[in-house]
Amino acid sequence: MSRRRLAAGAAAAVGITLWPGPPATAQTALDERQQHVATIVTGEIEKLTGPAGRNCGIYTLRRVDGPLPVGRREISGALRCVLAAQRRGQAAWAIWQVPDVDGILFDGLGASAVSAVHTVSGRGSNADVELAPCREPRVGKDLTIECANSRRLTPRDVAKTLKAVRRDIERTSGHAWADVVPTSPPAGQAGTPAEALAAQVTAAQRAVHASGDAQWPRCPHHFDHPLTYRDGWWYCERDAAFIAAAGRLSSVVPRVRRKR
Repeated sequence: MSRRRLAAGAAAAVGITLWPGPPATAQTALDERQQHVATIVTGEIEKLTGPAGRNCGIYTLRRVDGPLPVGRREISGALRCVLAAQRRGQAAWAIWQVPDVDGILFDGLGASAVSAVHTVSGRGSNADVELAPCREPRVGKDLTIECANSRRLTPRDVAKTLKAVRRDIERTSGHAWADVVPTSPPAGQAGTPAEALAAQVTAAQRAVHASGDAQWPRCPHHFDHPLTYRDGWWYCERDAAFIAAAGRLSSVVPRVRRKR
């Protein structure tokens, strides 16, 4: 399998240190285009992470139609590198070029010192990428990053999570569940269990806000904005971090006596 590190000229552009590689050769138009796209992609990632304290790898194709430039060892190593950087209080990322597509796309992963690990997915030939928070990331059989929060929900999962959110509301907002839960599905509610669940939780949260507590549940890290519900967890948008699982909000937010 052919693997290649980004040429040294790109290191200065994105502020990284490359691992030792073979002697430099004359750059081609493909090299320059790859470096340009990689610089844009890493810049987009660093909007989330801030300046990265650690570059965990930039892998490019030797030719556009070549094989994937990384294997399980490299992707697993990149994930371990990002997680290790977080434990040291550093931001980190890694990217690898996607084969067999028109244009130059990069996938990867990244995280700030406090955020969830985010997957990075190339979405177009103009270096557009989508970043999505990933709980319990691991490398799948097809060499993609699998996330615990991306699995499909069943009706049983929805019922279990709503019960957990009910505990959160009754323990930390001072309201009874019956006072805030929608009596009918919100207008325009999507059909999948995950989307229906998110719509119900959002409607309940808005009801708490309308009652006079516009910051519920107040972020325990910043204290000036509410957490939002995401994938079975309460999530801080500012840090892009999962804070507490549904049902365990009272472990990070003070309990409140129920209003009568």
